[in-house]
Amino acid sequence: MFRKLSAVLIIIILSVSCGAAKHEKPAQADDQQPKAEAVAPVHPGHQPDASESSRVTPTVLAIRKIEDSVVNIRTEKTVETNVSPFFNDPFFDDFFGLRKRSYKTQSLGSGVFIRDDGTVVTNYHVVKDATTIFVITRDNANYEAEFIGGDESIDLAVLKIKDNTKKFPAATLGTSSDVMLGEPIIAIGNPYGLSSSVTTGVISAAARMMNIGNNYSVFIQTDALINPGNSGGPLININGEVIGINTAIHRQAQGIGFSIPADTIKRVLPEIIKSGKLRRGHVGFTVKDTAQGEDMMPVIESVEKNSNAEEIGLKPGDQIIELGGVPINSEEVMYHILRSYPPGSSVEVGIRRADGTFKGRLVLTERPSDFGLKYLDTKYGIAVNEKDGYLTVAKSEGTRYITTGDIVVALNGTELNSLEQLSRMIEENQDKPFILTVYRNGRLLQVKLNP
Repeated sequence: MFRKLSAVLIIIILSVSCGAAKHEKPAQADDQQPKAEAVAPVHPGHQPDASESSRVTPTVLAIRKIEDSVVNIRTEKTVETNVSPFFNDPFFDDFFGLRKRSYKTQSLGSGVFIRDDGTVVTNYHVVKDATTIFVITRDNANYEAEFIGGDESIDLAVLKIKDNTKKFPAATLGTSSDVMLGEPIIAIGNPYGLSSSVTTGVISAAARMMNIGNNYSVFIQTDALINPGNSGGPLININGEVIGINTAIHRQAQGIGFSIPADTIKRVLPEIIKSGKLRRGHVGFTVKDTAQGEDMMPVIESVEKNSNAEEIGLKPGDQIIELGGVPINSEEVMYHILRSYPPGSSVEVGIRRADGTFKGRLVLTERPSDFGLKYLDTKYGIAVNEKDGYLTVAKSEGTRYITTGDIVVALNGTELNSLEQLSRMIEENQDKPFILTVYRNGRLLQVKLNP
């Protein structure tokens, strides 16, 4: 009996022991499973692992240097128009007149910080006629900005954020003087609030003269696609330096982009910030397109006494063949290039004369107060003076529609009161068509003068 009881106890003990052993094995397996860890944020400047570092190319590093400086620009413009309350029925319009109606339009573009005080460079067409301008940064912060100034002919505008309490990440403004054909470049924008829109390519031409919007300007040409909304964003080199501002796509070609050169921006920036506009410098000589064999070339007609042009040795009869490294083939092209050279700047001039070709550096000066009157005389053969209280034509050799003795009363519809006003308005309309209104024999005549 005792033996049977002992055997039963031994079996029970073994069963309990085996059960305990079986119960311990899963616990052992659980200890070998990975433990849960709290999710930690990854800092943008973290050290990449080996697989990532092999993908961090110079292009990636260049973009990282500047992406926080690229902004989105949103503008609002109030447009007023006359509408008829009677479904454009002229019968009712004659009696009740038209009603004014205003509405707002919006446009988008890109820009880039060039100073940490919130100064932004963009295209002029992005902010033209805008009543309100907003700058949206990469972190989606929204700031109202003011228009400091700009120039439509070179499509450049300067803005400044109104908040003076913050510092902003400014891009490094490089140089465009040493860009190389085939050099890799990156075009960056912030269109529609989508940060860091990037396209890449190479330099196709370092100084391409293009007529865009009836204005000749010098551009860097690339094959980097400039997407809609990227206009105004920076073109950078592989070092992350801004070498241009993206401005246009050639409409007749696929994938050709143009950028305002960085050296042009640096040359005009102080003038725009100071004056709100781009004043033109004075070269001290006049030119006229003259036949040279089968070609036409701008040839110097006169050189002002004691001018910088005379100082560097320019003479009547010299052919202007190059300005700032850009070939010149007409008077029009020469004056368009000179628009981006304000007073105090300098430009390298290349000339050809009988004994060879020469180069010199010309420093531009302030224009004289009567520049517009001299331009009217040299360009159109029309001289105006003040006689008996009227602005009277004293000479007219360039057009048969204006004759000696005509009284000049208006320019582009604005009534004229002095020679100073006439000179200033002609200077402002240089290289543009303008309309002179003259009084003759009891009649008012309008004459359009083309550049």
